[in-house]
Amino acid sequence: MKIPALTKALLLLSFSIAMTSCQTQTAKKNNLRPTTENATANVDSTNTDTSSVNKEFLPVNEMRICGKLPMESNVQKLKALLGKPDSIITPDMNNICTSFYERKFEQYYAKGVSFEKYGDTVVFSGIDFTRDPNTFLSFDEVRLDGKTNITDIKKMFPAAGAEVSDVKTADGNYSGLRLALSKTMSDDSLLLLFDKRTGMLKSLQYYMPC
Repeated sequence: MKIPALTKALLLLSFSIAMTSCQTQTAKKNNLRPTTENATANVDSTNTDTSSVNKEFLPVNEMRICGKLPMESNVQKLKALLGKPDSIITPDMNNICTSFYERKFEQYYAKGVSFEKYGDTVVFSGIDFTRDPNTFLSFDEVRLDGKTNITDIKKMFPAAGAEVSDVKTADGNYSGLRLALSKTMSDDSLLLLFDKRTGMLKSLQYYMPC
């Protein structure tokens, strides 16, 4: 998880994404900091940092999982929304370069959504839309899910859309598009992966460079 569903926020406005089903300590108090899992992107880390503030961004703290659950919540509320976890894994911390609270955690998976679990606290780290067609991320009236097309995202975020790059993961190669988390500049971002053949949204991950 290293938080870390779907489409939200436009130029100079807070926009956010959503998807269909229903991952810093607060050193960056305006942004969540879950981490990326199993993804390596050759995306220029400066392509959304071209001015003093981001003009295109997705307000992560205002996004909701399945329209209800915030990016950081607790196990009880998570189970009420997504049911019992598909799996809970204790990772080898020697293989973890960073995490939300920068301490030991468990990886919690439920219906394609992954979290970092710290006791009773869970922090969103990513979502795989191919695992459950009913899982999504939302913000206001915008929604991101497995039916979201890269063409639609490019129209909403033209600057980010012009910087699409190849991304290699454990399960294949995808078209990757990075979006800033808020108006405030940050190295962290949201990484959206699209199927190269269909152009459909495959997953969304909270990307944080080590």
